[in-house]
Amino acid sequence: MTRLPRILAGLAAALSASLLASACSAQPGAASVNGTSINASSLNAELAQLSANRAYIKAVNRASAQAGQQVSGAARGTYNSLWTAHVLTGLITAEAVGQYLHERGRQPGAYQVEVARAVEAADYGPYWQGFSASYRETLTNRAAELAQLGAPALPAAELRSAYKQLGGYLFTRVCVRAPVFATRAAAEAYASTVPSGSAAPGHGSAAVCYTPAQLDVQPAAFTNAVRALPVNGAGRVVATSSGYEVVVVTSRRAIPLDLTLRRTLDAVVASGSGAAPQVEAVLSRSKVTVDPQYGSWKGSAAQGYQVVPPRAPGA
Repeated sequence: MTRLPRILAGLAAALSASLLASACSAQPGAASVNGTSINASSLNAELAQLSANRAYIKAVNRASAQAGQQVSGAARGTYNSLWTAHVLTGLITAEAVGQYLHERGRQPGAYQVEVARAVEAADYGPYWQGFSASYRETLTNRAAELAQLGAPALPAAELRSAYKQLGGYLFTRVCVRAPVFATRAAAEAYASTVPSGSAAPGHGSAAVCYTPAQLDVQPAAFTNAVRALPVNGAGRVVATSSGYEVVVVTSRRAIPLDLTLRRTLDAVVASGSGAAPQVEAVLSRSKVTVDPQYGSWKGSAAQGYQVVPPRAPGA
């Protein structure tokens, strides 16, 4: 389960009909939410953060290849107009939800943020580590705020299915042994003995434990291995600057399927077919304006709200 298919659920088809346009602007405001401006610089920064994750953007482009479209625009440094509108919709939603929670004193607590981090990492899958640490923190906080909006709307069976699929990502603490070997052959020989092989004397085999936040800042290959491996299952060889690690997960403290996790899964999973009803309710109460060069704000609480890119001249 990754964010990519959900983002592209309606995006890939729409890209085929959209025109290529620049996301750059000399004007200070790209949009406004209840009088609070979202600067063009903020939009461009968001676009740049996404574009910096090359593996993610390649996957988006592959999904849109049949329509002959790409995330980038016709000119260097520009973006497809629908991609830009999609990203701006996300910024508007985040601002509206943040305002709503702040006014009611309902900002997420530490546990909600921890759960949101685990769910976001699971949802983005292998693309998660490709984002900068600061952007991962931004995405985590946005997911935590979405989860604060209300009770889960998805059927319990669907939430349980999502919980089962996300497996190794949903933990509060994971412990790992990672003995280091000088050659890949030696590492693979040891990995083949796991789990029957226990310690590897002289190879740094003591277990080290991580919270999701601590694991997030480890090298991507190590982090992805930890999240993918079962407890006490076969080891995975990971190349490092000091040799070859054999990553073995020794324990994982799972996040229970409590109300906090159900709300977070609901907020993330429900957006596969558009924003959750509680998000649309917040947007329906918000006064949103969009700079015409980026498009217009359209929709309804029943059908969903979004920025619709402008028509090209002669279209």
